[in-house]
Amino acid sequence: MTLNTIDFSLLHPASPNDSSSWPHKVERPRFLVQAVVINVLQPRISRGAQLGQSDKHKYPLDNDTYLLVGIVPIMKGDTKTAILDAAQELIQRRGVNAMSYHHISEAIGIRKASIHHHFPTKDALLDALIQRYTAYFLGLVDSIVKSKKNPAEQLLDYAGLFEATLSEGKQDKACLCGMLGAELSSLGSPAAAGVKRFYRENEARLVRILEEGKAQGQFHFKGEAKLVAAMIFSLLEGGALVARAEGGHKRLHAMVEQTLKLLLR
Repeated sequence: MTLNTIDFSLLHPASPNDSSSWPHKVERPRFLVQAVVINVLQPRISRGAQLGQSDKHKYPLDNDTYLLVGIVPIMKGDTKTAILDAAQELIQRRGVNAMSYHHISEAIGIRKASIHHHFPTKDALLDALIQRYTAYFLGLVDSIVKSKKNPAEQLLDYAGLFEATLSEGKQDKACLCGMLGAELSSLGSPAAAGVKRFYRENEARLVRILEEGKAQGQFHFKGEAKLVAAMIFSLLEGGALVARAEGGHKRLHAMVEQTLKLLLR
């Protein structure tokens, strides 16, 4: 199997001054990333999006793309969502202990009292944020697992979710739950439990991909699929944190390619 390097750079949306491209409340900005999500999300091209080079390997994400990569959209009339978006942006880039209601207030231009109205405590905010992110992320993973692609391709698409996050903006973002897991001891009980659930659910889905690949004779690993799944998930979460400091998403993708080669032997 030939493994081609995939560039997951996000492209720019249409101007926020274009009201036809940036509706106010229900719809959100649409962004494009490359090949990771063909068959995962509906192929709808955003009006005004710049496709750049060859279009043939680019597939649009849906209206809630920012739930994965943490882009704060311009929205009106939905303060609660804007608070969650700003919190996610800050955590994915700086970490949970560098995110405060003061930072959120500055990011979206509202008073801290307004944030407390929707989320009385930071723990309540984190709990809501983890639940939202988990539901969206696992929805993407389930679409990958249910696709008609072979297990090796599914594994690449799964890893691509982490690469897409890392490639956004200054290439300094990681998976929300990966960032939270690095500071798990400072989280309250509900948030910590939510992060652990995110890890377990991802590993369970990786087990399905690995077992199917082994059953088809595509993967040739020894030992339990559960342990291999834990190894791959740890590589993606930890590798993204390391790659933020050096190498970026290209380094993470190279690590994924090498892992897949070991499985295909």
